[in-house]
Amino acid sequence: MSYIQAISGILNLKLSEAVNFKGDIKLSPNGRNEYSDIYHNEAFLRCYGETGYTFLRDLPNMYYALPEEMAKSTSTIADSCIIAFKEFLMPLWFIKDNAVCIDRIFASDDSFVRFSMAQSNINFTNSSGDHKPEKFSKEEFDKAFSLLDLLMPAMAESKSPADLANGLTVSKKENYDDYEAQISTFNFSNYDIPRIHRAYNFLLLLRNISYLPIKIILYLSLLEALVTDFEEKGLKPKVNDRVRKYLASSEEDNSLLSSQLDAAYNFRNKFAHGQLPVLADDDGKDVPYSFDDMKVISISVDDVARRLFTKILTSNLQEFKELDKIKPFFENL
Repeated sequence: MSYIQAISGILNLKLSEAVNFKGDIKLSPNGRNEYSDIYHNEAFLRCYGETGYTFLRDLPNMYYALPEEMAKSTSTIADSCIIAFKEFLMPLWFIKDNAVCIDRIFASDDSFVRFSMAQSNINFTNSSGDHKPEKFSKEEFDKAFSLLDLLMPAMAESKSPADLANGLTVSKKENYDDYEAQISTFNFSNYDIPRIHRAYNFLLLLRNISYLPIKIILYLSLLEALVTDFEEKGLKPKVNDRVRKYLASSEEDNSLLSSQLDAAYNFRNKFAHGQLPVLADDDGKDVPYSFDDMKVISISVDDVARRLFTKILTSNLQEFKELDKIKPFFENL
C-alpha cells in the first residue's frame, strides 16, 4: 500500500523518549529516526536544500502517514497536518509554561517523487515572551492529551473527543475540504462561541505575542471570560474575589493570588487607558515599569490562568459551559 507521509520539526521542545499520539501521530526526540527517509534523499534536498534538511534532522520530529487512496495530495496532507499537529501541542500549556510550536511541515509520497510544504502562522512564546526550550516527558504528554479530551467537547457542541484524535484517519476524502472548520481551534472567523472556547482563543492569541503589555492584557481577558458575566461591572474585584475563592488552598495562597491579580490589573488599567504604568522606587519616585517588572507580572498571571483553566476542565466543566450559571456558582462556593 502506498502512503502519503508528513513530518515536522518541533520548536522549543526537549524530549527524551518517543511519544505515540492517538490517531497514529508519532513524536521522536530528534530527526535521526525511522522516518528520516522522507528528507534524507536527493529529491528532498533539491526541493528544500540544506536548510530544510537540518531543520528536520536537528529538532524533535512529529510524523504521520496516511494511505494514499484516502488522501487527495501531498499538499492536502501538509495543510491538514499543520492544523492537527498544532492542536496536539497546544494543551502542553496546561502542564507548564512553554513555547513549543510547529514551524513548517513537509509531506511526501513514499516514492519521494511528490513533495509539499505548509508553513505555520503560529510562533508561540512563553509567558516571558521568550522562545526558551522546555523539556516534557511522555507522562506529561499523556496528561496534556487527557485534558485535550475534556477541552474539545467544551469548545463547541459539534466536537467530540474523537474528532481530533481521528481527524486524520477519516475514510472520506471530502472531509479534508472543511477539516479546519470542523475541528480547528485556530479558526477565529466566528465569535459566537462558548465561554471556554473564547477563553481558549485569548490563550492562543497571547501565546503568539512576545510584547508583554499585550500579553498581560490578554491574560486578564482570559480570566474575565472564565469567571465573570457580561452584565457585571467592577471586574477587577470580582475576578480577584472569585479566583481566590475557587483556587486558594491556604491563607498564604489566598494572599499570593490577590497580590498577583492586583499587580496585573494595576499595570493593565494604566496601560490600556493611555497612561504610562509606573512603580515607586526606593526613594518614592515614580518610575516606569522595567522589562523585568513586566516579566514578573506576566509569569505570575500565566500561573494563575493555568491553575484556573485546568481546575475548570477537571472539576467544574459543566457549570462553566453555561453563561448564566457563572455568578450563582461563585455565590455558592
